[in-house]
Amino acid sequence: PGDKKVITFTVRNKGTVTTQYNVDLINVTNEFIKDELVYSIKRNEEEATGETPLPGSDTTLLEGVSIEKDQTDTYELTIEFKETYSEQNYNQGKTFNGLIQINGYTPPEKEKTILGVTYPVIQEEPDFTKGFPNVNTSEEEITKGSGLYKTADDYGGTSYIFRGQVDNNYVHFANQDWKILRVNGDGTIRLILNQSIGNKSYNDYNYEAKYVGYTYDNGKLCTYSDPCYADTGEPSTMNVYLEEWYKTNLNEFDEKIAIANYCNDTTGDIIYDDLYFEDPYIYFGANTRLLGNHAPILTCPDTDKEYGGLYKLKIGLYTADEMIMAGFSSTTDTDIATEENWLYAIGKDDFPWSMSPHRSPQISSDAKANIFNASRGDLGYITRDGVWEKYGVIPVINLKTDNILYSGTGIEGDPIEIE
Repeated sequence: PGDKKVITFTVRNKGTVTTQYNVDLINVTNEFIKDELVYSIKRNEEEATGETPLPGSDTTLLEGVSIEKDQTDTYELTIEFKETYSEQNYNQGKTFNGLIQINGYTPPEKEKTILGVTYPVIQEEPDFTKGFPNVNTSEEEITKGSGLYKTADDYGGTSYIFRGQVDNNYVHFANQDWKILRVNGDGTIRLILNQSIGNKSYNDYNYEAKYVGYTYDNGKLCTYSDPCYADTGEPSTMNVYLEEWYKTNLNEFDEKIAIANYCNDTTGDIIYDDLYFEDPYIYFGANTRLLGNHAPILTCPDTDKEYGGLYKLKIGLYTADEMIMAGFSSTTDTDIATEENWLYAIGKDDFPWSMSPHRSPQISSDAKANIFNASRGDLGYITRDGVWEKYGVIPVINLKTDNILYSGTGIEGDPIEIE
C-alpha cells in the first residue's frame, strides 16, 4: 500500500488543423477490490483527472481532448495502491493490466432532422426503471430527457425513437393522422396511427401458448435470416383484423409503405408458478427484459418456437419494448409511473395491444395466454391481459423515404404532410 507507478506518454498532432481525441484504456484486467487501486492524470503538468478508482473493464479516461496542429501533449498517468491504514491482505498478489490507446473523438449527435423537422437527441442513457416523465420529473429533466433516444435495431444501423414529451412528430399520410414512432436503421420511418381503429381480441383462442403468436402452427421458425409473413401459418385474430384494415384504408398508398420487421418475441423459458397450481408457464422474452432487467431492445431475438418470431409485414403493432423506450413505466408504482408522454396519450382510453407476449400456459389449463398492452387509468404503464379480451388496436406502418415530398412543421395544427 502506497506504492505508485507513473506511466508517461505523448500525443502529437501532425495534421494541419485542430482536432480532438480520446484517451482510452483497453485490454483491462483488474483483480483489485474495494476501489483500492486508483489513478490520476496530468496533461502538460496540469491535473486532468483527480484520484479515481481504476475500472474493471475497458473505459475512456479522457474524452474529446482538443489539440492544435503541431502541438504535443505530454501525459503522466499515476497508478497507486491506496493506503487505507487498515488490513489490506485481500489485495495481496492481485494484478492489474491495461493498454493506453489514443482514438479519434466523434462529438455526440445533438440533433437529427426527420422529414424536414429537427429534433434533439437525448444525450444520457434513460433510466428505464421509471416511466418518463414521471411524477418526480422536474421541468429541466423533462427538457433534457425528451426527444430522440438513439439505439441499435434489427437493420444493423441506428434507430431513433421518440421519448418523453414530444409535440411535433405529427404526420398526415394516406388521409390519416399519424405520429412518428421512430426512424429505423435502414432509414424508413415507423408511423403509428394517432387513434385506435376499434377494440378487438388479439386472438379468439387462448388456452395454449401458441395463441400469443401473430401467426401460429407456422411449420417453421420465424427468424432474422428466415422471417415469416402475414400469411405464414394460422393467422391470429389481430393479424386478420389489421390486414383487412390495410386493404380498406392503405391499399392505394401501398407503394409508399415498406415491408418492415415486426417482432412478436416468443423466446422464453418454462417456469412453474405456484400461484396457478404449479401449472408450467412460459414467460416470454419481453417479461424478463422489461419487468426483470428494465432493458428494452429494438432487436428481435430468434425464436425456438413455431409461433411468433420475426415477421416482414406492411402493417402491425408496436412492441412493449418500444412502449418502454417511449416513456411507459414497467410498474404500477405511482411514484415512478409516467404521466402522459406522447405515446401514452394516443390510446390511453383504449388500453391498446402491443405485439409482445407476456406469458402462456405450456399446457391447456384454466389460465390464459397473455399479451402486453397499455394500462387502464391516468398513469402510463405496461400491463398484460388475456388474448381474448377486446382492447384498442393502433396500427403501425413503415414509410419509405426515397423520393417522397413532404412539408409542415410537425405540430398538431401543421403536421408533416406526405404528398
